[in-house]
Amino acid sequence: MNTTAPVIFSVDELWLLQSLVRHEMPQQEMWKFPPASLDLNEQIAEVLLSCTDFELNEAALTLSHGDLLLLDYVIPQAAANVSGKNIGRALLLKTYRARRALTEPDAIVTPTEDESAEFGRLERWKEAGMPKNPRRSRKLRKEL
Repeated sequence: MNTTAPVIFSVDELWLLQSLVRHEMPQQEMWKFPPASLDLNEQIAEVLLSCTDFELNEAALTLSHGDLLLLDYVIPQAAANVSGKNIGRALLLKTYRARRALTEPDAIVTPTEDESAEFGRLERWKEAGMPKNPRRSRKLRKEL
């Protein structure tokens, strides 16, 4: 059974996550799955830097079950991007699909057209990896 699931997020979604996922919170030791994570906060920051440095429109985060529960706790259904477009529900659905993949790895899932496209992008991300230099990033952007 997998312990983590990769999920692709747009830059707008990543900025929303950055505003919601804190590195710590008061009394977090009392929670089984606290709604704060230093590791996830750092991963989001690193991915946002990469998106900026390499002019990418999206990136993948590797999320544990605890990370997915944290996101379920902090993302409001009505969350919107800076343009006012509602992205909360779509973001939550991504996390729910990742949770299903972690808890039911053999489940038969019929993906929607959007999910199929996302899976293709994820596979290209895995194959290409993160560019190590800015010159390669232009080629990677064209390929993705």
